[in-house]
Amino acid sequence: MRAVATEAFKAYYGMQPLDFDAGEEFVGDAAVHMLRTGAPVDPVDDEARQVLTDMDMPPAPGDSFGEDPAEGPEGGEQGDQFDPDGTVAEILAWVGDDSERAIEAYEAETAKANPRKTLVNRLEELI
Repeated sequence: MRAVATEAFKAYYGMQPLDFDAGEEFVGDAAVHMLRTGAPVDPVDDEARQVLTDMDMPPAPGDSFGEDPAEGPEGGEQGDQFDPDGTVAEILAWVGDDSERAIEAYEAETAKANPRKTLVNRLEELI
């Protein structure tokens, strides 16, 4: 499984803050982590693309991604709060199955200088 950074970014991995360069390739667990946390990476192979598809499923026990991004700290819905700079997972959670929200998120993302291909592809599927 492989993913490649679409832009330079900073992230925590292995409990360490690290800097990553555009074009840097991630394999195995590192690729899964970057894809699941919404880092600016694109999947390189079918196995990595499947990780994005599986994100719609409940997290496995012990998975650190257990919080539903559509729920606030009180467990209530965030409602209409759209953050165009949010992670891929946050934006997709906000969109849900709503084609109007998918269009809004798509237009906001494609207006950026460096739109995230992974997010754009997922939104195009929903429109």
